[in-house]
Amino acid sequence: MTITYNTAASQFLYGRSVVKAALQHGRRQFYRLYVYDGENNRGVEDNEATIKLAKMRGVPLTIVPKQDQRLMDKMSMGRPHNGLVLETSPLPQVPVKSLGRLEETPSKLGFHIELVHQTKEQKAVNGENTFVRKANNSATKPLVLLLHEILDPGNLGALLRTASYMGVDAVAITSRNSSALTPVVLKSAAGAAEEVTIFIVDSPIEFLEGSRAAGWKIYAAVAPPESKLLKIHRDKFISTRHVEQTGPLDQHPCVLVLGNEGHGLPRQVKVAADFEVSIPRFVQESSVDSLNVGVAAGLLCHSFVRGSASNKERVNQIQTAHSPKREATEGETSERLF
Repeated sequence: MTITYNTAASQFLYGRSVVKAALQHGRRQFYRLYVYDGENNRGVEDNEATIKLAKMRGVPLTIVPKQDQRLMDKMSMGRPHNGLVLETSPLPQVPVKSLGRLEETPSKLGFHIELVHQTKEQKAVNGENTFVRKANNSATKPLVLLLHEILDPGNLGALLRTASYMGVDAVAITSRNSSALTPVVLKSAAGAAEEVTIFIVDSPIEFLEGSRAAGWKIYAAVAPPESKLLKIHRDKFISTRHVEQTGPLDQHPCVLVLGNEGHGLPRQVKVAADFEVSIPRFVQESSVDSLNVGVAAGLLCHSFVRGSASNKERVNQIQTAHSPKREATEGETSERLF
């Protein structure tokens, strides 16, 4: 048995959650699903559901016999595949110059984007849509992550997973010095990459400046500043506590910028930001001076969304407290007793 690529740009997705998510969201072209016929793989409920979904989408199916297991392992580069490998087109990664204005009518909640030039082949994969629908109803305004030169595939996958879980509206990735969306990234993302809108950004500074001009506020994630620096630029530095108290997403759409694992964000990106936001340390004497970028992203995104949700809750409580109370009738009172 031999395995051939349907196109030069084909990717092999592997693992139950990744393959199932790709088929569910349908953002790719699907060429073939390979299913391992080993004894430990037969009758697995999740696999059967995935096979059924592939058939509904008209995806050709190839059963791989036990003696050809090495081919499945080769397609998954030796990583766990759970008996499923799906050949697909690349995931859409829209090349974006900057974020644009919001649309806040009930029938059209989201924001516009300014695209850069695409080749015919890129258009076939990414499309040409310039409007992104809002993904998170918990926050009033959109939240977009800009990942600046994230090199580790595991970290990039974890960041996409965090973004999906926290309801981030889109993730922008710098095109230079960043991990590509490899199968390793997709496996680490556990299917989240199929849900999240992904942008590619060539010029981070141009992206930030153009987005700010359209009304977005820029927040750069940094380590807690030294007290000396904090005194000089007090209005520039904020903490997650401040984010939760003020709820920036109630006031304006936000871009949260996260930097490289080794050296963080370059100075010009920090200068381009409206605020530098940090996660407070609770143990000052610790030799650990920073968090993993994936962990930091989870805490920061939670603070942004929580701040907006908390403000909504406070407004609802105030409105309820000031709303006129109607006297209950005798029948209504009786019903409440039971």
